[in-house]
Amino acid sequence: HNSNGELEDSVVHSSQEYPENHLLDSVPIADDFNNTSIMFADISSFTHWASEHSPIQVFTLLESLFYEFDCIANKMGVYKLSTVGDCYIASAGVPYPQKDHAIVITEFAECCRQKANELFIELSPKLKTRNLGIRIGIHSGPVTAGVLRGDKARFDIFGGAQILG
Repeated sequence: HNSNGELEDSVVHSSQEYPENHLLDSVPIADDFNNTSIMFADISSFTHWASEHSPIQVFTLLESLFYEFDCIANKMGVYKLSTVGDCYIASAGVPYPQKDHAIVITEFAECCRQKANELFIELSPKLKTRNLGIRIGIHSGPVTAGVLRGDKARFDIFGGAQILG
């Protein structure tokens, strides 16, 4: 299957093939996915920690953590949907259908938990991250997914599994 970047590139490319006025008049492209699992992971105690650290330290922590999660996602066939602040959102079963989506996302979540805890210890001498933890929620169920058009077209999900975010 395609990597996250290839999917986004193909989505942006295909949406750019249509004349702008056609995009405004046409029905957006969306698909229903009945068997999906969505993972939400955020850093416990992050708000307090961030209030005591510089913006570059906050960036360093988030960039390091999300890079590691991205590497795990790519190895496991999990799709990174987005990040919002310190929350990382990923899916199995959308945009690529997977029968074992719940198992895949659960294994991904466990790998992310282990990596986050290792990283908090590793970064602690410089960033004092030892007291941080990772909080993970998983929901399985149907979603509708499609491309939100515009200057920065992107793939997104809507529905019951997404509401927990």
